Amino acid sequence: MEDSNLKVTTQKLMEAFIKLKRYHFRGHQVGDLKHTEIFILFCIKKCNGSDEEGLKISEISSHMRVSNPTTTQAINKLEERGYVKRSIDKEDRRAVRIVLTQKGEEAIIDANKNFTGFFDGLVSRLGQERSCQLTEIINEVIEYMNDNNNKRS
Repeated sequence: MEDSNLKVTTQKLMEAFIKLKRYHFRGHQVGDLKHTEIFILFCIKKCNGSDEEGLKISEISSHMRVSNPTTTQAINKLEERGYVKRSIDKEDRRAVRIVLTQKGEEAIIDANKNFTGFFDGLVSRLGQERSCQLTEIINEVIEYMNDNNNKRS
């Protein structure tokens, strides 16, 4: 590829990623929940599994790859609005565990419907073949990013 074509392609790809990052599923909220709060609820549900004990804030932070203070602030807001509740760890009385309330469980169901609906629409627009190609390309991008991060570490 010619040097000027490479620069144009690189610029277009950068702009596409910037636009995608800005979008960040903002339009797909559920009730009064922000997208980050929805992802925290999904994290609690997925990572906790059938364990009714809940997760520690540090475990949620680790899964979400954000700091403990950031997670604590979000959990506080979710608790105030009735989506999660805190309980004392049975083995370590100093530790607090976070579990979903019924309202939190219902929010996950609604968010999952919205999220799935969005991607159903995208598949309808792109078609199955192009959607599969996009999936493969995104997975290659993620692999490239992981490789790139590992080289910097």
